Amino acid sequence: MAEQKIPTEARWLLPSSNRERRLSLFWRMALVWVAATIVWFCIRLGVNAAFGSDYSRSSHIIRAVLTSWVIIPLILFARRCLDRRSWHGLTLSPLPMGWRPLLIGMICWLIPAFIGLALCLVLGWTSITPREPMGNILLVTLGLIFLVFIYEALPEELIFRGYFYRNLAAQFPRWLAVLIQAILFVLWGLANGGPISSDRSLLFFVAALILGVFRVMTGSVWASIGFHLAFQTVAQLFGSVGDQFDITHSSTLTLLAFGILPFVFSPILLKRFYTTPPNWWEREPDDL
Repeated sequence: MAEQKIPTEARWLLPSSNRERRLSLFWRMALVWVAATIVWFCIRLGVNAAFGSDYSRSSHIIRAVLTSWVIIPLILFARRCLDRRSWHGLTLSPLPMGWRPLLIGMICWLIPAFIGLALCLVLGWTSITPREPMGNILLVTLGLIFLVFIYEALPEELIFRGYFYRNLAAQFPRWLAVLIQAILFVLWGLANGGPISSDRSLLFFVAALILGVFRVMTGSVWASIGFHLAFQTVAQLFGSVGDQFDITHSSTLTLLAFGILPFVFSPILLKRFYTTPPNWWEREPDDL
């Protein structure tokens, strides 16, 4: 039988060696990481030049809109042109299909967070006094939900728990894919212009690990988006961004109610919704 000839333009479809696949993975992820870092840096630099470095709601809105407007097409381009795979492999289904893991992700953070909030108030570890009428606070909360979604939760999860995890899990066991994407998240946080400190790096690392766990256990980026959305919205609402409350001993509230309790108990709550444990040693072939 004559040997079948394969067209040159189709040779990229042939399985390559494991070393070649991992080398390709490294360069693809490096390009996306660098591109995403440049996007955040340029947007922050441009907005600061136009509005000043102090926080304002207008600058927040501009940063949020520009970030999603650039990052989503960037990941779409990387997925199609670098990975030569479809968007569906990222497990970011349309919202009518993804609302359940989105809601579960939010619930798993909110329940332990508000238990911690109530505990801090009852024990007198902190006190919270509203500065504005409840109607104004509600409007600010709704606005923050939208801004956090398009500025942080959606683009960051799409990159790290979507694109990076998807590519890593095709080559490595799930546990290692979660670990590597968490390291990439920390490096991105350090390169993104924030204060360089061990506390901030630890927060980024632990948060990224938990978000990766949500991605694995649910099989959907929407779950990690929900967790991220709840965490950042509440943290900003009770912080200087929302600027709606006078809070005593705010560090206790932040550390216990918004940090330790949700980070420890949210994966346990998630098991109530997703009872079948994943095999952390398996890979996830990227066939889509």
